[in-house]
Amino acid sequence: MALTASATRIGAQRPDMSVNEQEIWRSLVETRCGAHFAESRLHHLQGCLWERMRARGVRSYLDYHHEVAFLRTGAAEWVALLDCLLNRQTSFFRCEPAFRALVSAASEIMGRKRMQSENILRLWSVGCSSGQETYSMAIAALEAAGGSPWGRPCARLGPPGKRSGESPQGSI
Repeated sequence: MALTASATRIGAQRPDMSVNEQEIWRSLVETRCGAHFAESRLHHLQGCLWERMRARGVRSYLDYHHEVAFLRTGAAEWVALLDCLLNRQTSFFRCEPAFRALVSAASEIMGRKRMQSENILRLWSVGCSSGQETYSMAIAALEAAGGSPWGRPCARLGPPGKRSGESPQGSI
Protein backbone atom coordinates (compact mmCIF):
# COMPACT_ATOMS: atom_id res chain seq x y z
CA MET A 1 0.00 0.00 0.00
CA ALA A 2 1.30 3.40 -0.92
CA LEU A 3 1.32 6.02 1.80
CA THR A 4 -0.44 9.29 1.08
CA ALA A 5 -0.44 12.74 2.64
CA SER A 6 -2.94 11.57 5.28
CA ALA A 7 -1.02 8.40 6.14
CA THR A 8 -0.12 7.77 9.73
CA ARG A 9 0.82 4.78 11.83
CA ILE A 10 -2.11 2.55 12.74
CA GLY A 11 -3.60 3.19 16.17
CA ALA A 12 -2.44 6.79 16.35
CA GLN A 13 -4.76 9.77 16.33
CA ARG A 14 -6.78 9.82 13.14
CA PRO A 15 -5.33 12.00 10.41
CA ASP A 16 -7.14 14.90 8.80
CA MET A 17 -8.58 14.24 5.37
CA SER A 18 -7.44 16.35 2.47
CA VAL A 19 -10.10 18.10 0.39
CA ASN A 20 -9.38 15.59 -2.40
CA GLU A 21 -9.89 12.62 -0.05
CA GLN A 22 -13.13 14.12 1.27
CA GLU A 23 -14.51 14.54 -2.24
CA ILE A 24 -13.48 11.04 -3.32
CA TRP A 25 -15.20 9.46 -0.32
CA ARG A 26 -18.27 11.69 -0.46
CA SER A 27 -18.68 10.82 -4.12
CA LEU A 28 -18.35 7.06 -3.54
CA VAL A 29 -20.86 7.04 -0.68
CA GLU A 30 -23.35 9.23 -2.52
CA THR A 31 -23.05 7.24 -5.75
CA ARG A 32 -23.42 3.85 -4.09
CA CYS A 33 -26.13 4.52 -1.52
CA GLY A 34 -27.41 8.06 -1.99
CA ALA A 35 -26.23 9.34 1.40
CA HIS A 36 -24.80 12.85 1.20
CA PHE A 37 -22.36 14.04 3.83
CA ALA A 38 -22.60 17.80 4.17
CA GLU A 39 -19.65 19.78 5.44
CA SER A 40 -21.09 19.65 8.97
CA ARG A 41 -21.18 15.81 8.91
CA LEU A 42 -17.72 15.18 7.48
CA HIS A 43 -16.41 14.43 10.99
CA HIS A 44 -18.76 11.42 11.12
CA LEU A 45 -17.62 10.18 7.71
CA GLN A 46 -13.99 10.60 8.69
CA GLY A 47 -14.52 8.86 12.04
CA CYS A 48 -16.16 5.82 10.45
CA LEU A 49 -13.49 5.60 7.77
CA TRP A 50 -10.76 5.76 10.39
CA GLU A 51 -12.48 3.10 12.52
CA ARG A 52 -12.65 0.70 9.56
CA MET A 53 -9.13 1.58 8.39
CA ARG A 54 -7.72 0.71 11.82
CA ALA A 55 -9.69 -2.55 11.88
CA ARG A 56 -8.24 -3.47 8.47
CA GLY A 57 -4.72 -2.20 9.09
CA VAL A 58 -4.99 0.33 6.26
CA ARG A 59 -2.86 3.42 6.65
CA SER A 60 -4.47 6.03 4.43
CA TYR A 61 -7.89 7.18 3.28
CA LEU A 62 -6.93 6.75 -0.36
CA ASP A 63 -5.61 3.22 0.17
CA TYR A 64 -8.81 2.31 1.97
CA HIS A 65 -10.86 3.87 -0.85
CA HIS A 66 -8.96 1.73 -3.35
CA GLU A 67 -9.70 -1.39 -1.32
CA VAL A 68 -13.41 -0.63 -0.94
CA ALA A 69 -13.98 0.62 -4.49
CA PHE A 70 -11.83 -1.72 -6.57
CA LEU A 71 -10.63 -4.85 -4.79
CA ARG A 72 -12.41 -8.19 -4.55
CA THR A 73 -12.64 -7.82 -0.76
CA GLY A 74 -14.27 -4.41 -1.18
CA ALA A 75 -17.89 -5.64 -1.22
CA ALA A 76 -17.74 -7.11 2.27
CA GLU A 77 -15.83 -4.12 3.56
CA TRP A 78 -18.38 -1.76 2.00
CA VAL A 79 -21.11 -3.47 4.08
CA ALA A 80 -19.03 -3.05 7.25
CA LEU A 81 -18.44 0.63 6.45
CA LEU A 82 -22.14 1.25 5.80
CA ASP A 83 -22.92 -0.37 9.13
CA CYS A 84 -20.89 2.40 10.75
CA LEU A 85 -22.01 5.26 8.48
CA LEU A 86 -25.77 4.83 8.43
CA ASN A 87 -28.15 5.21 11.33
CA ARG A 88 -30.44 2.20 11.59
CA GLN A 89 -31.84 3.17 14.98
CA THR A 90 -35.60 3.56 15.20
CA SER A 91 -37.62 4.73 18.19
CA PHE A 92 -40.39 7.10 19.15
CA PHE A 93 -39.26 10.75 19.11
CA ARG A 94 -35.69 9.62 18.36
CA CYS A 95 -34.38 13.13 17.75
CA GLU A 96 -36.23 15.41 20.15
CA PRO A 97 -34.99 18.71 18.64
CA ALA A 98 -36.28 17.62 15.21
CA PHE A 99 -39.73 16.91 16.63
CA ARG A 100 -39.82 20.22 18.49
CA ALA A 101 -39.02 21.89 15.17
CA LEU A 102 -41.75 19.85 13.47
CA VAL A 103 -44.36 20.98 16.03
CA SER A 104 -43.26 24.58 15.58
CA ALA A 105 -43.31 24.42 11.77
CA ALA A 106 -46.59 22.49 11.66
CA SER A 107 -48.24 25.03 13.99
CA GLU A 108 -47.13 27.85 11.72
CA ILE A 109 -48.26 26.05 8.55
CA MET A 110 -51.62 25.09 10.05
CA GLY A 111 -52.16 28.68 11.14
CA ARG A 112 -51.61 29.88 7.56
CA LYS A 113 -53.83 27.13 6.17
CA ARG A 114 -56.61 28.07 8.63
CA MET A 115 -56.49 31.62 7.26
CA GLN A 116 -56.99 30.16 3.77
CA SER A 117 -59.77 27.77 4.92
CA GLU A 118 -57.57 24.85 3.99
CA ASN A 119 -57.34 21.93 6.42
CA ILE A 120 -54.89 19.43 4.95
CA LEU A 121 -51.40 18.87 6.31
CA ARG A 122 -49.31 16.26 4.56
CA LEU A 123 -46.28 14.70 6.24
CA TRP A 124 -43.83 12.27 4.70
CA SER A 125 -41.50 9.89 6.50
CA VAL A 126 -38.90 8.44 4.15
CA GLY A 127 -37.35 5.07 4.87
CA CYS A 128 -39.05 4.39 8.20
CA SER A 129 -38.37 0.76 9.01
CA SER A 130 -40.95 -0.06 11.67
CA GLY A 131 -43.26 2.92 12.05
CA GLN A 132 -42.06 4.70 15.19
CA GLU A 133 -40.93 7.80 13.29
CA THR A 134 -44.17 7.95 11.31
CA TYR A 135 -46.30 7.66 14.44
CA SER A 136 -44.09 10.23 16.17
CA MET A 137 -44.69 12.64 13.29
CA ALA A 138 -48.45 12.10 13.55
CA ILE A 139 -48.36 12.67 17.32
CA ALA A 140 -46.30 15.84 16.83
CA ALA A 141 -48.75 17.10 14.19
CA LEU A 142 -51.66 16.39 16.53
CA GLU A 143 -49.88 18.33 19.26
CA ALA A 144 -49.43 21.22 16.85
CA ALA A 145 -53.15 21.05 15.91
CA GLY A 146 -54.28 21.09 19.56
CA GLY A 147 -57.06 23.60 20.15
CA SER A 148 -57.46 24.29 16.44
CA PRO A 149 -60.79 24.65 14.65
CA TRP A 150 -59.88 21.54 12.67
CA GLY A 151 -62.09 19.53 15.00
CA ARG A 152 -61.15 16.08 16.25
CA PRO A 153 -57.82 15.38 14.50
CA CYS A 154 -57.44 11.94 16.14
CA ALA A 155 -60.51 10.69 14.31
CA ARG A 156 -59.06 11.81 11.00
CA LEU A 157 -55.73 10.01 10.90
CA GLY A 158 -55.02 7.60 8.09
CA PRO A 159 -54.99 7.53 4.31
CA PRO A 160 -58.00 9.12 2.57
CA GLY A 161 -60.62 6.62 1.49
CA LYS A 162 -59.71 4.10 4.20
CA ARG A 163 -62.06 5.68 6.75
CA SER A 164 -65.74 5.10 6.13
CA GLY A 165 -67.69 8.10 4.94
CA GLU A 166 -64.86 10.64 5.20
CA SER A 167 -63.57 12.88 2.49
CA PRO A 168 -59.82 13.44 1.98
CA GLN A 169 -60.27 17.11 2.95
CA GLY A 170 -60.41 16.13 6.62
CA SER A 171 -57.13 14.25 6.75
CA ILE A 172 -54.03 15.26 8.65
